[in-house]
Amino acid sequence: MGGDKFCNLVSSDYCEIERKELNHLLGLTQLEYIQLQNKVTTVCRYSLDEAENEWEYTEAGQKLVEKSASLENRNESLVILDSAIPSNIPGHDLVDKAKISDFIALVCDIRKSTQRLSTNLVDARVNGIQRVFYETSALLPSLEVVIDHFSGSVTEYLGDGVLGFFPYLNDDDLYNSYYASIGCMEMVRTIVNSEIKSRYNLPPLDIGIGMACGPAMVRKVAKKHVKAFGRCVWTASKLSGGTNLILIDDILRGKWPSSQNGAISFRTKQLSKNVEGYKLYPQ
Repeated sequence: MGGDKFCNLVSSDYCEIERKELNHLLGLTQLEYIQLQNKVTTVCRYSLDEAENEWEYTEAGQKLVEKSASLENRNESLVILDSAIPSNIPGHDLVDKAKISDFIALVCDIRKSTQRLSTNLVDARVNGIQRVFYETSALLPSLEVVIDHFSGSVTEYLGDGVLGFFPYLNDDDLYNSYYASIGCMEMVRTIVNSEIKSRYNLPPLDIGIGMACGPAMVRKVAKKHVKAFGRCVWTASKLSGGTNLILIDDILRGKWPSSQNGAISFRTKQLSKNVEGYKLYPQ
């Protein structure tokens, strides 16, 4: 899909960003940008088609609602999606023993999940758990496309978000994490919001992205699952609590290349009494 045709489907805000050449912000040529844009759009639409088919095939509208009511009566919580998928941690394709490596962890998730699940929108075509199922089905694979494009890997789907890793070996890895986070915030969010608006008349999603740098232990968990444990994972998760913000920790801010540091003013952002980060985007 060409840029002009795409602009007809999305908000004027996004087209304004396009006119300001978002491709440069992502470190891409115009052609590379359009190719990535098209890939994200294709994955988003395919994922929604699959979600709609699976919702109908499994009779989820009836069975999940009944199950949800049953759980509520027992004061239990409903797990919407599986909490994890087999890990694909960069640089650790085969893991037989625990090993510590340096990573940049990226966590991206949807804001106000509980409110979205419980709010009934009169004009929307879907509501409740069906709404959340479609929103996450569109968003999570689309986020993975962009993170993968910039040499990162999504290792887990976290219900309504993703956990991704970038190896940290040099400044190129910092740039990749930066480009990926901007792509998730601007390109993915806009494409997904356009799709859920046109299909279901749903309001736009707000997301938060947190990134942190540090060592993590890569180890086997259970039979065939690999996870990374470290402060960077916990910190990135906490810093993902902003609304349409990308926040980074003090370690990642300290490692930022000086050539980039001059163009970015790292202002502190307090999310709560115990959670503070540096605002990477928007400036």
